[in-house]
Amino acid sequence: MDINRHSTLDQVAAAIEKAKTESAHPAEYFNFRIELAKSAALAWKEASPLASASGLPDDLALKLAAGNVVLKPEKLEIGEEWAAGRAADTTGIFARHGMAFGEALSAFVADKGGAPVAGWIRMLLKRDRKGLAKEARTFDMQGSMLAFFAAEVARPVMVRTAEALRPALDEERWKRGNCLVCGSDPCFSKYEGEGGARYLLCMACGTIWKFQRIHCPFCGCTDGKKHGFMSYDDDPSYRIDHCGECKRYMKALDLRGKLAQERVLEAEDAMTLYLDLAAEKKGFKR
Repeated sequence: MDINRHSTLDQVAAAIEKAKTESAHPAEYFNFRIELAKSAALAWKEASPLASASGLPDDLALKLAAGNVVLKPEKLEIGEEWAAGRAADTTGIFARHGMAFGEALSAFVADKGGAPVAGWIRMLLKRDRKGLAKEARTFDMQGSMLAFFAAEVARPVMVRTAEALRPALDEERWKRGNCLVCGSDPCFSKYEGEGGARYLLCMACGTIWKFQRIHCPFCGCTDGKKHGFMSYDDDPSYRIDHCGECKRYMKALDLRGKLAQERVLEAEDAMTLYLDLAAEKKGFKR
């Protein structure tokens, strides 16, 4: 796998901070994303990977070709004490930036500890949207927001684990819409090169992998008539790809026909909130 196109969490935090000076989004929104990114970067420096390349099976290439992700959520040893600590830090950030459910989440974690949080992380990795939506109702929040919270909590250790595993992986054998390393959904994408190669970004571990263009990464729909996109004349580098079958969308950075550029996709996701709002206004879900 080409590991050079992946960003460290330090680079992500720096890129989001830089984006704040170049975006029309309210400063408070960027302050929230910057604090999350810096918190994750700090925890990442101290995190240990949950798996190593030396422990990968000899038949890994065959397993990837068959659609099996590298990490199995049910087998991951997610420390409950670690999860509780990361959740406390993350809920504090949510609460400080005015999110009503931040205080409810904080009180819940203080009372129940890290076990439920570890469970949410496993739901995220298994793409259990129904389970997350059910859990989210306890805090009067959307399932997608609880998924975002779980990803932020897990990010330091999941990124550290992916960094340890990616050099041993052959992404060309992976043809699925979920992450080949951890199994999570993608959260952003890009098109680049003359042929418009499409790449997806994992929302949990930051892995980037190549994916088919006329193919929904969420439901697998390959009917081009059910696929569409929205773009904006005042910002042509971005688009929203959406699927009429599952009603979900993916934001994308379109670099086709442009000189090679180093772009931090996590920062691109943070600075395009207006695309999320536009997609949701049309009835699509993240």
